[in-house]
Amino acid sequence: MVVQSPNSNMEFEIAWDNSTASELLSLIQQDNSLSIFSDGYYWANPNVIFTLKKSHRYLKDSPHFIKTMNDYQHMKNLGCQIPDSLQDWYRKREKETYWYQHPKLDVTKDKFFNGDNIPYIFDHDDIHKAIKHLDMPAYEYYKSNDKEVFCSKKLFMGCNEEIKLYGVLEESYVLALERSQIPLPGKWSPRKSFEYALEKVSTSITSGWFREYAYDNYYKVLNLYNDNYVSNFWKAVDDGKVKRININESSR
Repeated sequence: MVVQSPNSNMEFEIAWDNSTASELLSLIQQDNSLSIFSDGYYWANPNVIFTLKKSHRYLKDSPHFIKTMNDYQHMKNLGCQIPDSLQDWYRKREKETYWYQHPKLDVTKDKFFNGDNIPYIFDHDDIHKAIKHLDMPAYEYYKSNDKEVFCSKKLFMGCNEEIKLYGVLEESYVLALERSQIPLPGKWSPRKSFEYALEKVSTSITSGWFREYAYDNYYKVLNLYNDNYVSNFWKAVDDGKVKRININESSR
Protein backbone atom coordinates (compact mmCIF):
# COMPACT_ATOMS: atom_id res chain seq x y z
CA MET A 1 0.00 0.00 0.00
CA VAL A 2 1.32 3.46 -0.91
CA VAL A 3 -0.03 6.66 0.67
CA GLN A 4 0.94 9.85 -1.15
CA SER A 5 1.10 13.33 0.31
CA PRO A 6 2.32 16.60 -1.25
CA ASN A 7 5.76 16.18 0.29
CA SER A 8 6.35 12.43 0.53
CA ASN A 9 5.22 8.87 -0.13
CA MET A 10 4.72 6.34 2.64
CA GLU A 11 4.55 2.59 1.99
CA PHE A 12 2.79 0.04 4.16
CA GLU A 13 2.48 -3.73 4.13
CA ILE A 14 0.01 -5.69 6.23
CA ALA A 15 1.98 -8.14 8.34
CA TRP A 16 -0.20 -11.24 8.51
CA ASP A 17 0.67 -13.83 11.14
CA ASN A 18 3.22 -16.42 9.95
CA SER A 19 4.10 -14.27 6.91
CA THR A 20 7.54 -13.03 5.90
CA ALA A 21 6.37 -9.49 6.68
CA SER A 22 5.52 -10.53 10.24
CA GLU A 23 8.86 -12.30 10.55
CA LEU A 24 10.70 -9.19 9.38
CA LEU A 25 9.04 -7.10 12.09
CA SER A 26 10.27 -9.55 14.69
CA LEU A 27 13.79 -9.54 13.29
CA ILE A 28 13.90 -5.74 13.32
CA GLN A 29 12.79 -5.61 16.96
CA GLN A 30 15.39 -8.20 17.97
CA ASP A 31 18.36 -6.68 16.10
CA ASN A 32 19.32 -3.12 16.99
CA SER A 33 21.51 -2.87 13.89
CA LEU A 34 18.44 -3.07 11.63
CA SER A 35 16.47 -0.13 12.99
CA ILE A 36 16.23 2.92 15.21
CA PHE A 37 13.67 2.99 18.03
CA SER A 38 12.16 6.46 18.37
CA ASP A 39 8.85 7.88 19.64
CA GLY A 40 7.54 4.39 20.30
CA TYR A 41 8.26 3.12 16.76
CA TYR A 42 10.95 0.98 15.11
CA TRP A 43 12.28 2.75 12.01
CA ALA A 44 13.91 0.34 9.56
CA ASN A 45 17.29 1.46 8.23
CA PRO A 46 17.98 1.79 4.46
CA ASN A 47 19.55 -1.68 4.22
CA VAL A 48 16.29 -3.25 5.41
CA ILE A 49 14.27 -1.29 2.85
CA PHE A 50 16.79 -2.25 0.16
CA THR A 51 16.38 -5.91 1.10
CA LEU A 52 12.61 -5.58 0.75
CA LYS A 53 12.89 -3.91 -2.64
CA LYS A 54 15.39 -6.44 -3.93
CA SER A 55 13.22 -9.37 -2.85
CA HIS A 56 10.41 -8.41 -5.25
CA ARG A 57 12.10 -6.35 -7.95
CA TYR A 58 11.31 -8.96 -10.62
CA LEU A 59 7.65 -9.45 -9.69
CA LYS A 60 5.71 -9.88 -12.92
CA ASP A 61 2.94 -7.45 -13.86
CA SER A 62 3.58 -5.31 -10.80
CA PRO A 63 1.75 -1.95 -10.91
CA HIS A 64 4.71 -0.56 -8.95
CA PHE A 65 7.42 -1.75 -11.35
CA ILE A 66 8.89 1.70 -12.11
CA LYS A 67 8.76 2.90 -8.50
CA THR A 68 10.34 -0.29 -7.16
CA MET A 69 13.08 -0.14 -9.79
CA ASN A 70 13.83 3.54 -9.12
CA ASP A 71 13.96 2.95 -5.35
CA TYR A 72 16.11 -0.16 -5.72
CA GLN A 73 18.61 1.43 -8.10
CA HIS A 74 18.85 4.59 -5.97
CA MET A 75 19.62 2.63 -2.81
CA LYS A 76 22.01 0.34 -4.67
CA ASN A 77 23.91 3.38 -5.91
CA LEU A 78 24.09 4.64 -2.33
CA GLY A 79 25.82 1.39 -1.35
CA CYS A 80 22.94 -0.34 0.44
CA GLN A 81 23.34 -4.10 0.92
CA ILE A 82 21.44 -7.03 2.39
CA PRO A 83 22.51 -7.39 6.05
CA ASP A 84 23.94 -10.79 6.98
CA SER A 85 21.15 -11.24 9.51
CA LEU A 86 18.53 -10.96 6.74
CA GLN A 87 20.07 -13.31 4.18
CA ASP A 88 17.87 -16.27 5.17
CA TRP A 89 14.80 -14.04 5.34
CA TYR A 90 15.60 -12.63 1.90
CA ARG A 91 15.72 -16.09 0.30
CA LYS A 92 12.45 -17.03 1.97
CA ARG A 93 10.84 -13.80 0.78
CA GLU A 94 11.95 -14.44 -2.81
CA LYS A 95 10.37 -17.90 -2.77
CA GLU A 96 7.16 -16.37 -1.44
CA THR A 97 7.18 -13.66 -4.11
CA TYR A 98 8.11 -15.70 -7.19
CA TRP A 99 5.59 -18.51 -6.83
CA TYR A 100 5.44 -18.92 -10.64
CA GLN A 101 8.02 -20.44 -13.00
CA HIS A 102 10.43 -18.40 -15.07
CA PRO A 103 11.53 -19.52 -18.56
CA LYS A 104 14.51 -21.78 -19.06
CA LEU A 105 16.75 -20.96 -22.00
CA ASP A 106 18.65 -24.24 -22.12
CA VAL A 107 15.90 -26.03 -24.08
CA THR A 108 14.90 -26.59 -27.72
CA LYS A 109 13.04 -23.83 -29.51
CA ASP A 110 9.84 -25.90 -29.64
CA LYS A 111 9.85 -26.39 -25.88
CA PHE A 112 10.76 -22.76 -25.21
CA PHE A 113 7.70 -21.43 -27.06
CA ASN A 114 5.33 -24.23 -26.10
CA GLY A 115 2.31 -23.31 -24.02
CA ASP A 116 2.42 -19.51 -24.09
CA ASN A 117 -0.87 -19.33 -26.05
CA ILE A 118 0.40 -16.78 -28.54
CA PRO A 119 -0.76 -17.17 -32.17
CA TYR A 120 2.61 -16.93 -33.89
CA ILE A 121 2.32 -15.82 -37.50
CA PHE A 122 5.91 -15.09 -38.47
CA ASP A 123 9.17 -16.90 -37.86
CA HIS A 124 10.72 -15.69 -34.61
CA ASP A 125 14.30 -15.61 -35.89
CA ASP A 126 13.25 -13.71 -39.00
CA ILE A 127 11.66 -11.02 -36.83
CA HIS A 128 14.97 -10.64 -35.01
CA LYS A 129 16.73 -10.18 -38.34
CA ALA A 130 14.18 -7.59 -39.46
CA ILE A 131 14.84 -5.29 -36.50
CA LYS A 132 18.56 -5.92 -35.97
CA HIS A 133 20.94 -2.97 -35.51
CA LEU A 134 24.22 -4.62 -36.46
CA ASP A 135 25.24 -7.09 -39.17
CA MET A 136 23.29 -9.79 -37.33
CA PRO A 137 20.84 -9.88 -34.40
CA ALA A 138 22.56 -8.99 -31.14
CA TYR A 139 21.82 -12.34 -29.51
CA GLU A 140 23.84 -14.11 -32.20
CA TYR A 141 26.98 -12.62 -30.65
CA TYR A 142 26.41 -14.50 -27.41
CA LYS A 143 24.37 -17.56 -28.43
CA SER A 144 25.89 -20.98 -27.86
CA ASN A 145 26.52 -22.67 -31.21
CA ASP A 146 25.19 -26.03 -30.02
CA LYS A 147 21.88 -24.69 -28.62
CA GLU A 148 18.80 -23.24 -30.31
CA VAL A 149 17.88 -20.61 -27.72
CA PHE A 150 20.52 -20.89 -24.99
CA CYS A 151 22.74 -17.83 -24.60
CA SER A 152 26.13 -17.93 -22.95
CA LYS A 153 26.75 -15.70 -19.96
CA LYS A 154 30.48 -15.83 -20.64
CA LEU A 155 30.02 -14.69 -24.25
CA PHE A 156 27.54 -12.00 -23.21
CA MET A 157 29.83 -10.54 -20.56
CA GLY A 158 32.61 -10.47 -23.12
CA CYS A 159 30.58 -8.33 -25.53
CA ASN A 160 30.88 -4.57 -25.64
CA GLU A 161 28.17 -2.40 -24.09
CA GLU A 162 26.56 -1.64 -27.44
CA ILE A 163 25.86 -5.31 -28.17
CA LYS A 164 24.53 -5.92 -24.64
CA LEU A 165 22.12 -2.99 -24.83
CA TYR A 166 21.02 -3.93 -28.34
CA GLY A 167 20.44 -7.46 -27.06
CA VAL A 168 17.86 -6.20 -24.54
CA LEU A 169 16.43 -3.66 -26.99
CA GLU A 170 15.92 -6.22 -29.75
CA GLU A 171 14.36 -8.79 -27.42
CA SER A 172 11.90 -6.11 -26.35
CA TYR A 173 11.13 -5.11 -29.95
CA VAL A 174 10.47 -8.73 -30.93
CA LEU A 175 8.28 -9.31 -27.88
CA ALA A 176 6.31 -6.13 -28.60
CA LEU A 177 5.77 -7.25 -32.19
CA GLU A 178 4.84 -10.86 -31.45
CA ARG A 179 2.52 -10.16 -28.54
CA SER A 180 1.04 -6.80 -29.43
CA GLN A 181 1.71 -5.08 -32.73
CA ILE A 182 1.20 -8.15 -34.98
CA PRO A 183 -1.76 -9.94 -33.35
CA LEU A 184 -3.49 -6.76 -32.08
CA PRO A 185 -2.70 -3.97 -34.58
CA GLY A 186 -3.79 -0.53 -33.48
CA LYS A 187 -4.69 -1.50 -29.91
CA TRP A 188 -1.53 0.03 -28.44
CA SER A 189 0.95 2.52 -29.82
CA PRO A 190 4.39 1.13 -30.75
CA ARG A 191 5.83 2.96 -27.73
CA LYS A 192 3.35 1.46 -25.25
CA SER A 193 3.89 -2.03 -26.67
CA PHE A 194 7.64 -1.59 -26.32
CA GLU A 195 7.53 -0.28 -22.75
CA TYR A 196 5.37 -3.21 -21.69
CA ALA A 197 7.72 -5.62 -23.47
CA LEU A 198 10.81 -4.07 -21.87
CA GLU A 199 9.21 -4.45 -18.45
CA LYS A 200 8.56 -8.13 -19.25
CA VAL A 201 12.15 -8.67 -20.39
CA SER A 202 13.33 -7.01 -17.19
CA THR A 203 11.13 -9.16 -14.93
CA SER A 204 9.35 -12.33 -16.01
CA ILE A 205 9.97 -13.30 -19.65
CA THR A 206 13.69 -13.85 -19.08
CA SER A 207 15.67 -14.95 -16.05
CA GLY A 208 19.12 -15.04 -14.50
CA TRP A 209 21.97 -12.82 -15.59
CA PHE A 210 20.22 -11.48 -18.72
CA ARG A 211 17.22 -10.31 -16.72
CA GLU A 212 19.50 -8.68 -14.15
CA TYR A 213 21.34 -6.79 -16.88
CA ALA A 214 18.06 -5.67 -18.47
CA TYR A 215 16.73 -4.49 -15.10
CA ASP A 216 19.88 -2.61 -14.15
CA ASN A 217 20.08 -0.94 -17.57
CA TYR A 218 16.38 -0.28 -18.14
CA TYR A 219 16.74 3.46 -18.80
CA LYS A 220 19.74 3.05 -21.09
CA VAL A 221 17.70 0.67 -23.23
CA LEU A 222 14.66 2.95 -23.09
CA ASN A 223 16.77 5.83 -24.42
CA LEU A 224 17.62 3.74 -27.51
CA TYR A 225 13.97 3.29 -28.45
CA ASN A 226 12.80 4.17 -31.96
CA ASP A 227 9.26 3.88 -33.35
CA ASN A 228 10.72 2.57 -36.61
CA TYR A 229 10.92 -0.99 -35.28
CA VAL A 230 7.34 -1.60 -36.43
CA SER A 231 7.73 -0.15 -39.93
CA ASN A 232 11.09 -1.89 -40.35
CA PHE A 233 9.42 -5.21 -39.55
CA TRP A 234 6.55 -4.73 -42.04
CA LYS A 235 8.97 -3.58 -44.73
CA ALA A 236 10.92 -6.81 -44.23
CA VAL A 237 7.65 -8.73 -44.57
CA ASP A 238 6.83 -6.91 -47.82
CA ASP A 239 10.33 -7.63 -49.10
CA GLY A 240 9.90 -11.34 -48.40
CA LYS A 241 12.58 -11.44 -45.73
CA VAL A 242 10.24 -12.65 -42.97
CA LYS A 243 8.80 -16.13 -43.34
CA ARG A 244 5.19 -16.81 -42.44
CA ILE A 245 4.75 -20.00 -40.46
CA ASN A 246 2.07 -22.64 -40.99
CA ILE A 247 -1.03 -21.72 -38.96
CA ASN A 248 -1.04 -25.28 -37.55
CA GLU A 249 2.41 -24.60 -36.09
CA SER A 250 1.50 -21.27 -34.56
CA SER A 251 0.91 -22.74 -31.12
CA ARG A 252 4.33 -24.41 -31.35
